[in-house]
Amino acid sequence: TQQVGFVTPWPTDDPGLSRAQNRELQTLLIGRGHDIGAPDGLIGARTREAIKAEQQRLGMKPDGRAGQKLLGALRG
Repeated sequence: TQQVGFVTPWPTDDPGLSRAQNRELQTLLIGRGHDIGAPDGLIGARTREAIKAEQQRLGMKPDGRAGQKLLGALRG
């Protein structure tokens, strides 16, 4: 049988973002030079790759997940 679902547990110490917060995150990523297209609040492949790059730069686990910790770090 094949299991379907999350590979790792959902992090409880880093809540996810609203669509408006995703747009803000995308705007911050664009400001850091990432070519992810227009900020629309939807996390696609290019946004996920930019998130991973910024997570790695910040010393975070590069999992590509948009969360409150990353948004706070990018807000400075």
